[in-house]
Amino acid sequence: MIEIVIASGKGGTGKTFISSNLLYYLNHIAPEYRGQCVGIDADVEAPDLALSLGNYVEILYERPSYATQRPEIDRSRCVGCGKCVSVCRQRAIKLVDGKPAVDIGECEGCGVCAAVCPVNAIYMIKHRVGKIVAGLTRYGVHVVSGELEPGKRSSGKLVHELKSVAHELYSGKAKVFVVDAAPGIGCPTISSIAGASLAILVIEPTPQSLHGALRLKSILETFNIRHIAIVNKHDFNPQMVVDIEREFDVVGKIPFDPAVFESYVNTVPILVRRPESRAAKALLTVFRAVVECIGY
Repeated sequence: MIEIVIASGKGGTGKTFISSNLLYYLNHIAPEYRGQCVGIDADVEAPDLALSLGNYVEILYERPSYATQRPEIDRSRCVGCGKCVSVCRQRAIKLVDGKPAVDIGECEGCGVCAAVCPVNAIYMIKHRVGKIVAGLTRYGVHVVSGELEPGKRSSGKLVHELKSVAHELYSGKAKVFVVDAAPGIGCPTISSIAGASLAILVIEPTPQSLHGALRLKSILETFNIRHIAIVNKHDFNPQMVVDIEREFDVVGKIPFDPAVFESYVNTVPILVRRPESRAAKALLTVFRAVVECIGY
């Protein structure tokens, strides 16, 4: 099983644009993987991979995610010793009228408070943080998405659960998973890249994008994950592209093209809507290079 993660050090670099078109390419154009590639939208705070592929036309799986737990306190048993307060690193538990009270917004669900309670007055219960959906999109690509509810934490755990569900649903049916990771280097991104066969960094020729990509590169090297790069809108700053090529194995460059905006707002892959465009032709060259990278 091949798992390709599309990542970036910052948001807005074109990560989902690359992910959606790569999924279309592998499923409909590349003969080695035709019909055997599944997308995983791991940007659980702003999932839009399925939307970029025309949205779901058939939902095949949906369930809530209880990716974390929260403490409940039986105040009738509590003796007010304060041990739970002293061990909580998030300072989510405070004594109120001599008894502990939990600030759910600050709690990480680690369970240490329940472990140290001498009278077993604290127990952990599952806490809903979002949902997981899998289905077929308009352009014939299966996508598994996670959606974090507003204000909820544990995005990294939700991504881990999401990837596990994708493998359970499509094990034996898919040769390749393409993971559209969250931007940055936080918990959901770490969960996204864990276990990846290859990471593709999408970088714009700006100092901010290069800086973020270098931070992500250090994490990929720590995990010993092979990585390559694509430069998006390369013609905006050719000199910055030279700097990027010094730091990364760049397998292709995508020019700025208004056709990208046109296809994106219409939720149609550019390989479908504007296959004659400069960006689409560049994508085909880049994706052939990607296929060569995963072929060994």
